[in-house]
Amino acid sequence: MKALTVGLITTWNAKCGVSEYSRDLAASLRAAGCEVIVLASYPVRQVSWATDDPQVYRFFHTGWEKERGVDTDLALNAIRRHRVEVLHLQYQSFIYAPPFLEQLPRLAEAAPLVVTFHDPCIPREFPMACIRQSIVHNHVLAEVVRSVPVRIIPPGCHLRADRPSPAVRAGLGLAGDPVVTSFGLGRAAHELVLEAVGGLLDRYPHLTYAIAAPSERMPPVYAAARRLGLESHLAYMGDFLPPDRLFDLLDAGDVVVLYYPEFGSRGVSSAAARLAVAAHRPVVLTDVLLFEDLPAELKVPFGDLAALEERLHALLSSSKERARALGLQRQLVRENAWPAVALHHIDVYRAAA
Repeated sequence: MKALTVGLITTWNAKCGVSEYSRDLAASLRAAGCEVIVLASYPVRQVSWATDDPQVYRFFHTGWEKERGVDTDLALNAIRRHRVEVLHLQYQSFIYAPPFLEQLPRLAEAAPLVVTFHDPCIPREFPMACIRQSIVHNHVLAEVVRSVPVRIIPPGCHLRADRPSPAVRAGLGLAGDPVVTSFGLGRAAHELVLEAVGGLLDRYPHLTYAIAAPSERMPPVYAAARRLGLESHLAYMGDFLPPDRLFDLLDAGDVVVLYYPEFGSRGVSSAAARLAVAAHRPVVLTDVLLFEDLPAELKVPFGDLAALEERLHALLSSSKERARALGLQRQLVRENAWPAVALHHIDVYRAAA
């Protein structure tokens, strides 16, 4: 079967969940035989490491910026030059300003348009009529966008080999045993996790909480560590880590915690949680809307630190509890591995084309 040429419209190499998702999708599509070009936003909140990029054309400003210009002609020229057969927009409401939405029908005239809706905040001015097919991650969003053909495809999970924690830990220079890890773009309540860590020190005196988080988020975390006398039990591993180093962090730990408060709306799925689930370490999530499409057995109530402390102790001390959590996680990875997710996308592209 002939390979498709796909134009991904997205942020790219940015400190942004959509950018991370798009990178994984592009790599999986290329591995499946597709040609991929990226029609991206201008550089903003960029990561500092090199990546193996497809051809990238930057043509619009994001909603983060004061400037709102869109160079539609540049994008159209790239679409024609590469003979793009399907356009795929990764839509999240705060990224795409009204000037971009006004130009979307022109792009859709050049190639059939598929849209992945990553959240339910779809403005009235969104030109739904120009969409051939849509993709959402769960049934809640499917109801929101039911005016156009919709396919439910959950976020992909990485297929990764397990690596023993002590060896990876030594490579990172990370002291402590056991180690609890976390990461994210700033929502995680690391101060509360530190309180649970403090409650576990009588049983695990060398326990370390190792996190990757935006540097501007760290002052209150450091303040909590000083207040609780836990400075020596906190390891800050960096801001927005490149994928290989983030996997190193997760592999170095014994448990991964994404302790998020309620901040979103129904219908949003967490790609970060899928990344954590694939790390061969038991995961602790909170019972918030962001994680509502993930197994309840992996969750604790947000704000109930006794429940968090108890869950961490169970996963650190009981091989049975770890095996139970990992069994649920492996099933999720098997059902939503990136190679299979890429093939589901290709099915949608062919339906659109």
